[in-house]
Amino acid sequence: DRTLNTTQAKLTKPKLKDEKLAPVTMRTNFSESAYFYPYLQTDKTGKVSWSFHTPETLTRWKLIVLAHTSDMKLLRHTESIEAYKDFSVRPNIPRFLREGDSVRISTTVSNGSKVAQRGLFTLELFEPKTKQTLYSQEQSFDLPAGHSTDIVLPVSGYAGLDSVGLRVIARGKTSSDGEQHLVPVITDQEELTESLAFNISRQGRHEIALDSLFPQNGFVPERGRFDLRIESNPLYLALSALPDLGYLKGSSALDAAAALYAQS
Repeated sequence: DRTLNTTQAKLTKPKLKDEKLAPVTMRTNFSESAYFYPYLQTDKTGKVSWSFHTPETLTRWKLIVLAHTSDMKLLRHTESIEAYKDFSVRPNIPRFLREGDSVRISTTVSNGSKVAQRGLFTLELFEPKTKQTLYSQEQSFDLPAGHSTDIVLPVSGYAGLDSVGLRVIARGKTSSDGEQHLVPVITDQEELTESLAFNISRQGRHEIALDSLFPQNGFVPERGRFDLRIESNPLYLALSALPDLGYLKGSSALDAAAALYAQS
């Protein structure tokens, strides 16, 4: 059993840049399944062996092996295997980042080796297309053998992007580990649509008040769009909405009646 003691590692300001640390090993493939056609090799006793690459998630995997003979005899075998590293990082990556939020990323650094690891922990944000570093934070650590600790660092600098790359790297004297993820960025603004319907049934000049379409209390949005749509046959608008009404969106009687009406 690999039991790691949770400890409060000695965290200090970065002073290890001039010291020689282990090269960075970055993990980027975190697929939830691994499917492959094995290349089977047999030895002189008839035992079959093969090799394959798993995703780089440090977790326990369920291995399912299927085999059959020419006369349709079938064998199914299930095994549990574990992907493990003596020195590893396990960041708690959020599903998304929202502009304007105050975000702190927590990462568990585990030292399952038999020697203490003193090194440097780095958290980086980068632009996915250009790979340009947008934000970087470093923290030194001193972690005894068989212990783990949590390092919490703030992140910022991702405003205006659709997504941002995130790296967490821990480098010790003899071991290193890192993870790289792509995190969506959600804007802190919500798009709203205001509409005003009006009818013109005769020729001439008509004045229509559009005050309800514009922001009140002096608030001016950063961006917006004003559209004017003229429809000579209003019945077309009602008919074009029927396909959307045909999908049952809820369990109420009103939703069921609207869907039945649209499909009849």
